[in-house]
Amino acid sequence: TVAASAAEALRALQRESPDVIVSDLAMPEIDGFALLVAIRALPDPRRASTPVIAFSAHGGREDEARSLAAGFARHVAKPIRPAVLARAILETARARIVEVSDAEIAGPDTTAGATAIVSDEANSADLP
Repeated sequence: TVAASAAEALRALQRESPDVIVSDLAMPEIDGFALLVAIRALPDPRRASTPVIAFSAHGGREDEARSLAAGFARHVAKPIRPAVLARAILETARARIVEVSDAEIAGPDTTAGATAIVSDEANSADLP
């Protein structure tokens, strides 16, 4: 699912339980950091704990450290190389699937596929 804004991403989270969320940090109205706070405040623990990958035009070590300290699973710098983003999503989704599978051994098979919500109001056309 691709969301054109943080608000749209939050609405999508009401209907879906993705394994990964990818968010631009520099969105108007609600930035990626505020989106992460809103996600963590969701009443559904599975949705609230969904790993979020940040992407940003700021790719310095301090920027990455700030993202990780805020609770993002990963930080990917722009310009986004599709292979780098795909690897970040895959590795994060794999970790999430293992985490959920371990927590819900008796539940349904969660390894059938990974889903992601991408939130990027300004640059959604840049993603494959």
